Amino acid sequence: MQLNNYEPEFLAHRIKTLREFRGKTQIQVAKCINVSRRTYIDIESNKSDIKLSTLYRICNCLKCEITDVLGISKKDNDSAMGNRIIEIFENNGLMVVNNSK
Repeated sequence: MQLNNYEPEFLAHRIKTLREFRGKTQIQVAKCINVSRRTYIDIESNKSDIKLSTLYRICNCLKCEITDVLGISKKDNDSAMGNRIIEIFENNGLMVVNNSK
């Protein structure tokens, strides 16, 4: 699936769809990613910004790749894919920060 027109609601919808596809409840995912159910509901309903680290935990919990959630084609090479992920976040007012230091 190629991502052409990214809407902020797209990410929330994809997360919810993947959770339902995996047969998990909101409570199960919230516990898995170590947030409250209210916080997770806010993520799924696009009422809360999502940190990249939280997105990775959600992907891990749902046993999927970040590219699945973002709807990015896996045909791209790693560099192009990484640049596309950063572009999606930055175009929607989110900042990719390296917290590994």
